[in-house]
Amino acid sequence: MELNIVFIEDDIHYTLQLKKQLSDYQYPFPLQIVTTSLEFNNIVSKKKADIVIISDNTNAISPIEALVMLKQYKQQPIIIFINNIYEQQQQLQLLKSSISCTIHRSDIAFIAQTIQQQTKAVLNEKQLRALQLKFNTIINVANDVIVSIDNNGQIIAANPSFCNLMHLAVNELRNT
Repeated sequence: MELNIVFIEDDIHYTLQLKKQLSDYQYPFPLQIVTTSLEFNNIVSKKKADIVIISDNTNAISPIEALVMLKQYKQQPIIIFINNIYEQQQQLQLLKSSISCTIHRSDIAFIAQTIQQQTKAVLNEKQLRALQLKFNTIINVANDVIVSIDNNGQIIAANPSFCNLMHLAVNELRNT
C-alpha cells in the first residue's frame, strides 16, 4: 500500500536528520520534501496527501497557508506540526485548524516515532476501507439472499437479491 507523505521544510540539514531517524526505524515510505508554496500546491492539487508534516521553521510557506491549501482541495490528512517555540496562542489556533499534534523541533526522535504511529493509523484506516468495499461488493453481487436482522426482528440490512425477492426498494427496508 502506498502513502503520500509530504514534509514542508526548507532546512536541508534538518530534513536529512529526520530521514536518518526514520531510516533507523526502518520506515518504508518516502517523504516528499516541499520547500515552496508552489511545490506544495502542485502536490495537493494532484494527489491526496495522507500525512502532512508542517514545520514552522520554513520561510517558503506558512503553516496557515498550507492549511488553507489543504482545505481548498478538500483534503483532511493527518497533520503533524513541528514548531520551534512553545507559543500557546499559536498552537491553540493551529489545533483548532485540524492539526493532529504539535511537537517541538528539537525532539527529532519523538517526531520520527509520531510519524511512524500516524502512518500505522493511516494504513489501518485504508485497509479497513478496502475490506469494507470488498465486503459490500460480495454482499451486493451475491445471488443468495442475505439479510441482517436486529434483536427486535427489524431488518437492518439486506442485499439486492432479498430486495428483489420481496419486491422492496432498499429505502423501504427500514419500514418492514
